[in-house]
Amino acid sequence: MQLHLAHGYLLAQFLSSYSNRRNDRWGGSTENTYRIVAEIFKRAKERAGDYPILVKMNTVNIPVIVIRGID
Repeated sequence: MQLHLAHGYLLAQFLSSYSNRRNDRWGGSTENTYRIVAEIFKRAKERAGDYPILVKMNTVNIPVIVIRGID
């Protein structure tokens, strides 16, 4: 099982300060932006038991537009 938190997918957008401009419990602080991941991971672990859950994450928080050179 794998949680995909990279490449601009939905969960990556929650973690990115560039795309997550929310000011509720899902945005702002690092704790809040990771809240969705923690909740999904917790529920997945309840179902998966001892089966490993892998997490794929970006190592840099740079928007795709900047990487491609589009301003």
